[in-house]
Amino acid sequence: MARKTIYNILIISAGYVLLPFLYIARYDHPSAEDFLYSVEFSKHGIWYVVKQDYLNWSGRYLSRIIWWLTPTRYHSLQDYRIAAGLMILLFAGSVIIMIRGLTRGLLSTRQALALSALLIGLYFSKAPAISEGFYWFSSYSIYQLANVLTMLLLVAVVRLRRPSVPGFLLCAILCIAIIGCNEVSLIITVLFIHFYTIGQYLRSRRLDPWLAALCIVCIVAALAEIAAPGNYNRLNGGEQFSKSLSWTVAGALSISAVHFSQWIAPVLVAFLVYVPLFGAPIAQKIKNADQYPEASVKSWGWFFVCTLGLLLLFVVWTAGGSNLGRIFDVIYLFFLLGCFFILQLVLNRNEQLVRTATQYSSALGWLGLTLLLALLLDVNNNVSTAYVDIVAGKAEAYDRDLKEREVIVSQCHSDSCRVPSLTVVPSTIFFTDIHPLSEPSGLWVNDFYSKYLNAGFVVPDKAAPAPARNIEALRDIGRTLRQRMMK
Repeated sequence: MARKTIYNILIISAGYVLLPFLYIARYDHPSAEDFLYSVEFSKHGIWYVVKQDYLNWSGRYLSRIIWWLTPTRYHSLQDYRIAAGLMILLFAGSVIIMIRGLTRGLLSTRQALALSALLIGLYFSKAPAISEGFYWFSSYSIYQLANVLTMLLLVAVVRLRRPSVPGFLLCAILCIAIIGCNEVSLIITVLFIHFYTIGQYLRSRRLDPWLAALCIVCIVAALAEIAAPGNYNRLNGGEQFSKSLSWTVAGALSISAVHFSQWIAPVLVAFLVYVPLFGAPIAQKIKNADQYPEASVKSWGWFFVCTLGLLLLFVVWTAGGSNLGRIFDVIYLFFLLGCFFILQLVLNRNEQLVRTATQYSSALGWLGLTLLLALLLDVNNNVSTAYVDIVAGKAEAYDRDLKEREVIVSQCHSDSCRVPSLTVVPSTIFFTDIHPLSEPSGLWVNDFYSKYLNAGFVVPDKAAPAPARNIEALRDIGRTLRQRMMK
């Protein structure tokens, strides 16, 4: 009974986590590249834009095709907001499909839903860039969509142990799509497929032809992405790329220290819930530790650490330490899944640990759940920020400011249009805004925003304010309530 109660509370917690993110999507607005590509697609058409980007900017062959679907192309703010909500639901649904698919026969439906809720809570509460990951179409269609497809690929690859043409085609399509989204997901996918294939070969001493063919598919797709002339044009002309090996290594170490220090405590708390309620039951149902998964703790541990290190080095080298939020959304999911995967391998091979966890399952479960709920209620996490942005009226004020700006722009018939700056910035859904003339590096956003609205060059009177801290917003709410009560 105690376990069922904990499972039910975990499932309910997913609703608490997802609710503000779904609700706040009603205040979402397009930004930056949303305007740029809407203008480009309207002016030149999809295949011209895809070709020009492939030759001059990036080899991400799928992302540009997906960008053609952006609702800003046909000027629909409502559809833009619906798309953000659908992305959130798609991510949550993919987590459930992944957990259910990987634990079929090992966990009940209730347990699988509870474990999915645990992962959803961890991801949404600590994801590095929620606004870029779920509310900025030009970002989530590259990075978050790749996360979704990666989770589906994990299930499809495991099911490929029972070979079938449809199963192989599904895996191949998913690999091609993921590789065409972004380079970080490309690295993860190619390394995982090859490592999994090698593991299968070492275990059975027979090369699986389906997995071998999938490796070839990954190599061909990766070459198509990497060999794009646009990648090298960016590399040669961009200022973001790090040309120093020492800076790349030092940057990777410092950035990893910052992010891992934020991630490790929530993961350890989740382990307290996972081990007695999910990990131990799975381990007990697996008679042979080599049956699932097909490689040792040491092998997968080295794969996880080395891949994570390679990702960090690649990100610092290519991004030069800037615009890392949306990229780390991908790395964070890899980190979460890798940590739980390695933990399960340890449990599969440690009967004493499983017996101890089973013996004290209720105590450990309640302790872990209490700490997890405290984590989700932390005033500074993404979930609390979303609630504060809604309750404090920041999201509504942001929406009102941008709508009023469009009215001003529509009434402006000169070559230059001055508009008020934003009065407030909701961190959950805000990525960037048009820039004042004092920030020339960002004026390209103004240019395409102006073209998107068929107006003169739009300039705000000053830069957007920095997002207020949650505790300050809560204090303002408290002062407002006290003033109303005193009246």
